[in-house]
Amino acid sequence: MKHIPIQKKSTIKFKKINLDKLFLSSDSIFNSIKCYILFLITFSLLSVPTPPSLEELIKSSDLIAKTKLTKLKKNVINSSTISVNANVEFFKVYKGKDISKSNMDLAFMVLPELYGKFLKKVPEEGDYILFFNKKEIRDSKGNPKTIYILYDPNVFAFKEITSELESKLNKIEVK
Repeated sequence: MKHIPIQKKSTIKFKKINLDKLFLSSDSIFNSIKCYILFLITFSLLSVPTPPSLEELIKSSDLIAKTKLTKLKKNVINSSTISVNANVEFFKVYKGKDISKSNMDLAFMVLPELYGKFLKKVPEEGDYILFFNKKEIRDSKGNPKTIYILYDPNVFAFKEITSELESKLNKIEVK
């Protein structure tokens, strides 16, 4: 018969834990919540883009025109996204290729929660100064083609017509 050595019984000692240190006090929870709210407010303010000045819009746009929006159709996708289709009639071109007396179909999105106070709702039918940029695309046969798209972000592409705005656009040599 073989003897199997038996180990001594060992005991595990537990340290006393101070439960007050384990749980946060109500003051520290309140401070944590305040810091979190401050972080959210700061982050949300930083994420809203600042609108470009009129000079920046003019410089960075390829086409600026006095237009009339008609046949507006909106489709509410959800509480934070609205799809818009409209017809644009061009009356006067301040900068870019003269396409006055022509029409264009336009589709864009309105994101009321994303851009703060800018373009919170679908624009009404009426006269606007619109800012466009050129975009190079290829048609179905692979041929290059130039199209105009709204200034991006498009919330800054719409300006209501005022006499002050028109006089500024007329004074600046942008053609």
